[in-house]
Amino acid sequence: MLYLILSVLFLPGLLAPMACQSPAKNPPFLLGKAENMAGEHVFLEKIFPDKLILLDSAVVGSDFEFKFFKKPDSYGHYRVRFGGTAGTARQAPYSHLIFLLTDGQEQIRLETKAPQPALNCTLTGSAQSEDLLMLLKRKARHERLADSLRTALNTRTYDSDFPQRARTADSLFYHSEQQLKGLARQMAEKHQGNLVSLEALGFLKMEEDFPLFKKTASALKSKLADNPFVKALVANVEVLGRTAVGAEAPDIRQPAPDGTILSLHSLRGKYVLLDFWASWCRPCRAENPTLVRAFQKYKNKGFDIFQVSLDRDKTAWMNAIQQDGLSGWHHVSDLKMWESEPAKLYNVTGIPKSFLLDPQGIIIATDLRGPALEAKLAEVLK
Repeated sequence: MLYLILSVLFLPGLLAPMACQSPAKNPPFLLGKAENMAGEHVFLEKIFPDKLILLDSAVVGSDFEFKFFKKPDSYGHYRVRFGGTAGTARQAPYSHLIFLLTDGQEQIRLETKAPQPALNCTLTGSAQSEDLLMLLKRKARHERLADSLRTALNTRTYDSDFPQRARTADSLFYHSEQQLKGLARQMAEKHQGNLVSLEALGFLKMEEDFPLFKKTASALKSKLADNPFVKALVANVEVLGRTAVGAEAPDIRQPAPDGTILSLHSLRGKYVLLDFWASWCRPCRAENPTLVRAFQKYKNKGFDIFQVSLDRDKTAWMNAIQQDGLSGWHHVSDLKMWESEPAKLYNVTGIPKSFLLDPQGIIIATDLRGPALEAKLAEVLK
């Protein structure tokens, strides 16, 4: 989800009174046309992380045109909202929101039509807003595909061809997702130093694209250090970056079941799977057979496993190790569950969670499960 969208969809309302329509003394900042929306109220709002400020308002005329004369006074995030009143920003459907990135020095032309102004919109006069709109439309296409695939798979689930249909759906979804991510990476690179790059990152995962996140955060900080959205990105990169792909894995020193203190860094020289789990975590237990197979296959080729348990009950932890056949590798836990120090260090908010480290202790992949783990180990341990 985009940083922008996350910050505006569930706000309690506007904190500024409705602006009056400015007299037409100067050319409008934004000239709009909204077909089949005559009489609809339209609002220009500035977006902050915790609020919206109303800058201007208009009513769509009988010719379907509307104009905003109040120019934004600074570079930032803005949106055009169709429908409702100044006090109903919280209830605005996403399909009625058109987002802008502008400094107010542009003359923007916006054309759209009912019933979904956001999806039917075209923009000119603001290159950054145009590229943001392109991203949002591509995201909407991906979501429509995902919805149609889910609907199709929810029918005839017991038919003999269901497995093949599921594989086809997965392939279509994956291909669409990769196209969306590719466009986002392209936009982030193209717009280094401006807010389109920030929004493009919202389509990506930091653990998969950490170098791009780091580069983008640095470029934005150098130009827009006071922007609250940029501040949030920089803070996230600083916190999450220490465990992203390409980062050196922080050391973990924790007690083993027998009380011996084990160190993650002591395994340097091997490929190591750092795995967070717990005896009470059913998905973790379901994944353990994959770890056993991988360990047996690659333990003599420079592969090891370092498991960190988020258990509180030591007996349950030790029993799970025996029951799942995990005694061949290294186990540690401070028995603090979600207050576990290693979990905090690695920003673990859900399990199973894993990090694959190379012999130098650099994180080269995250959250590899099942066939994905087997494929990656086959690649690096030829």
